[in-house]
Formats: sequence, C-alpha cells, structure tokens
Amino acid sequence: MQNTLRRCSGILLTARSIISIRSFVDTRSSVSAGASGAIFGLVGALVWIVIANRGFYEGISRQQAVFMVILMIYYGVSTQGVDNWAHGGGLVGGFVISIVLYRKKRYNKYNIN
Repeated sequence: MQNTLRRCSGILLTARSIISIRSFVDTRSSVSAGASGAIFGLVGALVWIVIANRGFYEGISRQQAVFMVILMIYYGVSTQGVDNWAHGGGLVGGFVISIVLYRKKRYNKYNIN
C-alpha cells in the first residue's frame, strides 16, 4: 500500500512539474491554478497501465481509458477559462512517468501461496 502511495505521489509531483513548465512556456500571460492538470497526469498514467496490461486492467479496458481522455479533452476545449496546455502537459507527463515507474506484477505459476 505504501509503495502504491509513493508511486502515485511521484506521478502527481512529476505531472504537476511538467504542467507548470508547459503552461508557462505556452501561456506566459496567465497563471495556471488548480488540480485538473494533475488529474490528467493520473489519467495519463492509467492509460499507460492499461496499455502495459494488454488493454485491460482492474475492469478498465483500453476503449474506456481512451474514451475518458477524449471526454476530458472535449470538456476542456468546450469550456472557457480552462488551461488546456496544462491538461496536455499533465496527460503527457503522467503517461511518461508511468512508463518509468510502473512495473507489471509477475506471478510465479509454481507458487501455491
């Protein structure tokens, strides 16, 4: 449990750092505030985890993960005052950091426990 919290915190912090840099570079006149970019980071991580598990993980299929991303992007684009650069940075940041951090569990088929 503690290892999962550590990885989740790492994804959130890395995604938030990438969000800040990405948002600052593209929108120098405004400040990005809020947690939506970090949420996009978690969604990006979830997309990688689903891909790494051959399209299905804990009841979430590849189609469901992609649909969630499309829906979140649509909502961001159709709503005024949303920092979409931060959302994109969070999505990419979470995806990339999860490639580094996530390791698929390997089960020993001979282990009875």
